[in-house]
Amino acid sequence: MATLTVRPLAARDFPKLPHVRQQHEWLALPCLGARQAGFFARLRAVAPPTQSSVRVYVALVDDELCAYVIVEPQNREFRWEIVQLAAGSPRLEANEGVSTELWTALLEFAVRQAGEARVKRLFATTEDDGSAHRALDMAGFDAFTRVAIVSGHRPSHPVVVPEGMRRQEPSDVWSVHQLYHRTTPRAVQFAEARTSATWELPRVATLTRAGLRRRVPATFVLETRQGVEGYCRIDQVAGRVTVSMLMSPDREDLAVPFALAAVAEAGVDPSAPLCLPVPAHAYERASRFVAAGFVIEAERLAMVRHTTVPAVVMTGLAPIPALEGVERVPRGVPT
Repeated sequence: MATLTVRPLAARDFPKLPHVRQQHEWLALPCLGARQAGFFARLRAVAPPTQSSVRVYVALVDDELCAYVIVEPQNREFRWEIVQLAAGSPRLEANEGVSTELWTALLEFAVRQAGEARVKRLFATTEDDGSAHRALDMAGFDAFTRVAIVSGHRPSHPVVVPEGMRRQEPSDVWSVHQLYHRTTPRAVQFAEARTSATWELPRVATLTRAGLRRRVPATFVLETRQGVEGYCRIDQVAGRVTVSMLMSPDREDLAVPFALAAVAEAGVDPSAPLCLPVPAHAYERASRFVAAGFVIEAERLAMVRHTTVPAVVMTGLAPIPALEGVERVPRGVPT
């Protein structure tokens, strides 16, 4: 009978990783370029681990390396992110059933490791169906929203700066956090568990943990007589630009000009591709960007796993409906 072993990556495993290539699933948002440097992530994982270093856990069947998972801590937000799953080996055909079983074991091991590190939440994004989705579900992950990945380029012509737009100041943190609470469904807030530290001004950084050069993120707010009603963060990693936004519903008509003006003010090259993750509760924003010439590149299911309680196996689950219209508190939320 075959023996399955799951453990952290060791230096002796590194030459075997390229052979695990039959099945690959990216579970980080596609537009986060730093997450997609799988080789650098694995290379860094061989070094002695630190609090912020990437983790790689491997699954072996009868001492043959057959699968792995890459996990990246996000210490600023007190969370871990599942970045990549892979399965297969020269002697093991990684069909959907085998991949699901191996990945479930790896994810459960990652959850235990996160709990020992006193991390309360792990996050992943995936397509609605497939081995990765089934493995996440079996490992106790819950879907809490959908995310549309909108991509495109900023126009080369000058953009109009909306009235009230300015660079974020340290004193804006509280206002931005309140904007997040006003514009984000309660179930999503419970899942993400963001603190005001999320909106603090970015620290200077020139190199990511994956070995890629990163420009200092630029953050902007849109301020009116009612206070801060818009927030935009521009991250530039590996030649791709990620635009993250919060907008008051009354100001959604300014989302496109606000984002384009922020990108221009941040000094982004017009040829650089832009990527905007748009959560389900703000899908109207995605439509506005599509009307401005952008495209919806993909749609992902955002999932979370809490490490404070064991996974609860539930049978007879109905397919996940339009999550944007349902407030659903994920399993295991601490009370």
